Amino acid sequence: MTRADDVAVKRARVREFLDTQGFSGVLFTLQRSFSWYTGGGQNHVALTTEAGAASVLATAKQDYLIANNIEAPRIMEEEGLEELGFQPLVYPWDADASESEELVHRVLAGERPATDIGPHAADLKRLRYSLTPFEVERYRELGRDTAEAVADVCRRIERGQSEWRIAAMASAALLERRITPAVLLVAADERITKYRHPLPTEKQVARYAMVVVCGRRSGLILSTTRLVHFGALSPDLRRRHDAVMAIDAMFIASTQIGADVDEIFQRAVDSYEQAGFPDEWKLHHQGGATGYESRDFKGTLRSKEVVKPWQAYAWNPSITGTKSEDTIIAAPKGPEILSMVEDWPSIEFGPLPGPSTRRADILVR
Repeated sequence: MTRADDVAVKRARVREFLDTQGFSGVLFTLQRSFSWYTGGGQNHVALTTEAGAASVLATAKQDYLIANNIEAPRIMEEEGLEELGFQPLVYPWDADASESEELVHRVLAGERPATDIGPHAADLKRLRYSLTPFEVERYRELGRDTAEAVADVCRRIERGQSEWRIAAMASAALLERRITPAVLLVAADERITKYRHPLPTEKQVARYAMVVVCGRRSGLILSTTRLVHFGALSPDLRRRHDAVMAIDAMFIASTQIGADVDEIFQRAVDSYEQAGFPDEWKLHHQGGATGYESRDFKGTLRSKEVVKPWQAYAWNPSITGTKSEDTIIAAPKGPEILSMVEDWPSIEFGPLPGPSTRRADILVR
């Protein structure tokens, strides 16, 4: 499948939405929406904003790029929108917001579009849950490259390095592979036990380090966590990590097409109890569906979602002092793990609801 084929699938989904909902157009402004609809295009300048510097207006007959005169030339050319058949609608960079709104008004003859930040945002988000073959291949490449980058960094961590130093190493390894770190967490020693979301600090590694990454390339986001320990693991840490790997394996193996997310979550909660850690799942979210957001939604016991064909998930069970996380796709033959490298230490769990599931162990150095 080509990028043009991918965009054609997105157009068909959006046009069906327009037909069933009675809108004349959809305005995509968020970075994630823009990347999804354009087959990996990027509309941002600043990384820290949800909205991009340009928008797409999709109608039943034509797609438009709405951008100022600074952004439009680059996006049309370098993001490939011209060859994909998008028509640019350009306004001056010093115009106020009403100028771009007027362009939308003219195209839609005064009717208001559905938007990715309005009442129909959740419905539009669901259009991207099932990945296309083009997206699956891009995701596999992203998974391999992110896993290799994180594994390389973990093998180069040394005692005495600060968390900031490790974060810098991880950032460089990702950016060299054209991956932007959307989330980058690093913890050393007791900070792994104290905090579930440890932003890097000047703390130096003595024996134990955790690296957590959500890497983004062309809109898709890949999540993974790896742990490094200097010297033999304590029996308690060994027991905890064995348990969290088994819980993660249950999450992954249960993520079958058509499965109810609340039932998957209940199996994991039962696994926590069977492992002797019945309350640990309450201390941190357990992950959920992913794709163009680090999590499209988080799984809970109250979830009403059903696993879609070719939908991506990133479960992240944790037990105080350890964690297990990788990104998977719900494929027809069973869950496919995207972010494992062959030479990382691992343990096979199974049979579970599906085939045996390989989970990443702690790298002992």
